[in-house]
Parts: sequence; structure tokens; C-alpha cells
Amino acid sequence: MVICHQLQQTQSLTRPNELVENTLHIPLGDGQEVRILVAEDHLLNQMLMKRIFEKMHIDCDFANDGQEAVEACHRNRYDLIFMDITMPLRDGYEATKMIRGINSERQPYIVALTANATNDDKQKCFEAGMNEFMPKPISLERINLIMEKMAKITMDKMSGD
Repeated sequence: MVICHQLQQTQSLTRPNELVENTLHIPLGDGQEVRILVAEDHLLNQMLMKRIFEKMHIDCDFANDGQEAVEACHRNRYDLIFMDITMPLRDGYEATKMIRGINSERQPYIVALTANATNDDKQKCFEAGMNEFMPKPISLERINLIMEKMAKITMDKMSGD
């Protein structure tokens, strides 16, 4: 499967405490567009994710904590969310549960981002409603694999499989 990326305007991360909103467009089959949110409180990790997505010619939205992630999901429909587990105000577990509670016909594919990679940590992520578990450090290859998997799931749903 090939995912075509369409480059959109990129906003730089100039203020770490402000949600930066951009739209990600990945045509999937029938031209449907996909949106991504990265919920991450560390500026260095935000910059790394931003750079990875720029290399893929993709823009995405950033939330600095779990509360901002929930608020962003009330304003926008996201297809893919990369959710850090340890964040201020609302951790990734609680934010995921709240996002799952938002009345939406299409629930986002949520990927846990964490440096804690024990089986108990993974189980807790899945119990909170996350679909995938990605231990840090983050890499372009891992992001690509997640996006390909999410695209396949989306295509399978669209074809009725």
C-alpha cells in the first residue's frame, strides 16, 4: 500500500504552551483526508515529532498536555493521535478515556508514547482505550509503520472488511 502525502502549510512551534493547529492531508483511496494530533508535553519531543512529520511532508496538531488534547478533540475530528502517557494536568490514560467518551461516529486510532515499556504499562494503555503502544525513543521508521497500519485499517473499514 502506498500512502501519498500532500504538503500543506507548516507552522513552527514558537510558543510551547500554545496548541499549534495544522491540517494533515493524506489521501486514502477515495480522497478521504486524515488528521493527526500529537499530545506531548516535552518541547524536545514535540520538535522531534514535528521534524519526523516534516520529513514525511505531513503537518499535524500539537497539544502540550492531556487537557489540551481533550479540548482539541472537542474542536476537531482526529483519525490518529500520538498520546504521551506522562503529562501535566491530565495524563495520557485519563485523556484517552475522555476522548473515547466524546460522541463521535469515528473514533481516533490512539498510539501510546512512553519510555515505560513493561507489560503492565502496555496493559494499562490498552485498558485506557489506546490501540497501539510505541516505546520511546520515537523514530521515523516506527511512525511510518504506525501510519501504514492505520491506513490499512481505514481502508479495510471503507471496503467493509
